[in-house]
Amino acid sequence: MSLPLVMTIEDIDRSAISYSLPVGLTISNYENGDEDHWSGLQATTDSFDSDRAALAHFNESFGEEKIDLKNRCYFLHSMDQKYIGTAMAWMAEEPFDMQYGRLHWVVIHPRYRGLGLGKVLIRYTMQQLLRYTDKFYLTSQTSSLTAIDIYLDLGFRPLVRNSLDREAWELVKKSLKDRSTAKLVDV
Repeated sequence: MSLPLVMTIEDIDRSAISYSLPVGLTISNYENGDEDHWSGLQATTDSFDSDRAALAHFNESFGEEKIDLKNRCYFLHSMDQKYIGTAMAWMAEEPFDMQYGRLHWVVIHPRYRGLGLGKVLIRYTMQQLLRYTDKFYLTSQTSSLTAIDIYLDLGFRPLVRNSLDREAWELVKKSLKDRSTAKLVDV
C-alpha cells in the first residue's frame, strides 16, 4: 500500500536547480494537442490505468480553456523529437498559501529513466516557478522512492503534519535505507 506524502522547500538554493540540457534534447511549452502526449506519458505511471483514463483526467482538471497550460506545462523531447517527459508548475492550493509554487505531474518515459533526465526537467520547471516564488511544494507517494530520492537531492524536505504523514515518512526512511536517510533525520 502506498501512502501520500508532501515535501516542501522554504527557501530554494538557486544553485541547486541550475541545469544544462543534454545535447540534442529540447524542452517545449504546452501547445494545443499536447494533451495526448501528456496522457501517454502519465499512463506509464501508477497514476492511471490507460492513456484514455489519463486524458479524461487531463480534460476534467484543465478543462476546455486549458488554463494557461502554455506557461505551466513542459515537455522534454528526445533527439528525434519524441515526447519523453513532462512536468507542470502551479501556484499553491490548500493547505498552502499562494506563496508556494507546486511541482506537479512529473514523469519520464520508462525507456529514458535512470539517465538523469528527471532532474533536468524538474530543475527546468522549478526555474520557471522562480519567476513567482522561492518556496515550493509537491505531493507524492511512498511507492515513488526514486522520485523522492531526487526531490531530497534537490532540497525538498518532508512535511510532517500528523501521524499518517509520520507513518509515510518512516516507511520511506526504511525503504530508502542508506540512499537518503541523512536527509530524513528529523522524520
